[in-house]
Amino acid sequence: MKAETLSTSESLALDVIRVLASMMVAFGHLTQPYFSTGWRDCTIYAQACVGVFFILSGFVIRYVTCRRPSTIGHYLADRGSRIYSVAIPTLLFTVVADQILRSARPDFYWPQWSNHGTSRVFALAMNLVFCGQLWGRRVEALLNLPYWSINYEVIYYIGYGCYFYLRGWSRWISVALVAIIAGPFVVGLFPLWALGCVLHDAYKNWCKHGTELRNAARLLWIPALAAVAVWLIPGHGSAIDKPFSFHNHHHLKLPLPNSTVLFGFIWAVFFINILALARRFHVTSRSRTDRIVRFIAEGTFPIYLLHFPLFLVVAALIPYNHSHVFPKLMMFLASVVLGILAGPFCNLLKLKLRSLYPSPKTQAAAR
Repeated sequence: MKAETLSTSESLALDVIRVLASMMVAFGHLTQPYFSTGWRDCTIYAQACVGVFFILSGFVIRYVTCRRPSTIGHYLADRGSRIYSVAIPTLLFTVVADQILRSARPDFYWPQWSNHGTSRVFALAMNLVFCGQLWGRRVEALLNLPYWSINYEVIYYIGYGCYFYLRGWSRWISVALVAIIAGPFVVGLFPLWALGCVLHDAYKNWCKHGTELRNAARLLWIPALAAVAVWLIPGHGSAIDKPFSFHNHHHLKLPLPNSTVLFGFIWAVFFINILALARRFHVTSRSRTDRIVRFIAEGTFPIYLLHFPLFLVVAALIPYNHSHVFPKLMMFLASVVLGILAGPFCNLLKLKLRSLYPSPKTQAAAR
């Protein structure tokens, strides 16, 4: 399936979605009792945004692979450079934060963030090769709990690449091997990621008939709003989800609660509507708006992956009033600024890594 190029407005809509989702994850974690008092714990909304990222990731990967002819080797190199450009700085930052807490606050570190006997080198190695979540064995990236989803993402990349680029028995055998190695917990959340691929194909088909797209988008608002109303009923989260606990986070068997999966499917409806709405606007490529949004969007992954260890260092080392709004907002703002500033550096690292395995177009130009 040959994908049409997304318009600038549609592309910017995707950027805005992922930036806001990463900020929601950071804010949700900030409201946890360890960092904040007086605010409602919004961890459930941070968890819900993981479903947003999975759907968005499936949509974008499907778009890229349908639009750019390539081989599975170049596809994996492209994905690897993208992930490692963020994973390497993240793990380095996490090691520094981990060491600071071990040295300055051992009373805080050992009871809660010591990985309960797991070797730090082993934990880092497992997460560096994205095997920290296989078969429900949660080997955390030290104290960086949000890193778990990157392990899932990479496995989905590999499974999708095998399905998309291989043919015949090799396709199905390789996909089956990936699923067996990953285990039921990782495979269980794959439908959210795959839903993004389905949405891509449906959206591009609907775009060929604008009236059908508008009618479908309008019709889907009704069940979406009804589902959101149910999801937001007071007490819904406590009835379905196991509350987050700093003392038992190593023992949780499922990284996402049922309501997060539910929200992911609800979000799919809004996602299609947002793209349909963005398609109606014209934004000039490389305009000031385009440059600003894309610059901020480069910080999406860093915001998502760096905020939690940053919060822990601040909470452990800097005394502040947990009930006051100002210091908490400063922590949130610091995590966003750190992520945005790290974005260009991660992008440069991505280009360096990508140059080690040039694409077919680059190789042809070199000749």
